[in-house]
Amino acid sequence: MSRTFLTAVAVALFALSASAGAALITVPDASFEDHVLTEGGYEDIAAGSYTGAWECDSGDAWIDYGYWRADGWPEDLYAHSGNNKAYAYEDYIYQILDETFIEGVTYTLSAWVGQPWEGYASDWWLYFTTEDYTNELIETSGTAGLDWEQVSLEYTATAADAGHNIGIKMWGSSEVSFDDITLVPEPATLALLGLGALMLRRKRS
Repeated sequence: MSRTFLTAVAVALFALSASAGAALITVPDASFEDHVLTEGGYEDIAAGSYTGAWECDSGDAWIDYGYWRADGWPEDLYAHSGNNKAYAYEDYIYQILDETFIEGVTYTLSAWVGQPWEGYASDWWLYFTTEDYTNELIETSGTAGLDWEQVSLEYTATAADAGHNIGIKMWGSSEVSFDDITLVPEPATLALLGLGALMLRRKRS
């Protein structure tokens, strides 16, 4: 194997890793701040007046800015960042992104979750879907504590997923709250895919 080719491979890997590390997938309204609320306010995600990027399944999901504190509940969970957080009462909160799956790439979906009320159900789920939000590719679940905790779900896209829009979805029981959603493609898998393409081009030349 020539020194020139090895140098090209090293440069390609470095460039691919650097670009992959920077290429975080933008999740619109990731912190639920796009719909502006006054303190103590809330909005039903299913309402026609809601202006954020998220959708819900059955109308039992909301964003709020300290609503429960304003309503006299001593227990409430401040947003993890900014003013707003989202929560559901046994409902799905989801979004279909413009980006599509790439075969072989591993994606990591992360969210901050918490339950403001002690003694209430506190189950949460995270999912990857396609553009059909009911088509669940993988899921993980757990129990939310009384403070914010970051949870994650990894998924490696298959050939059948390639070209389909990336869907991300959450479910919570009894006002389990979500905030600061991120989606990251794994740099190593992107770099290896790039190296494979480079090797294939050399073999054909």
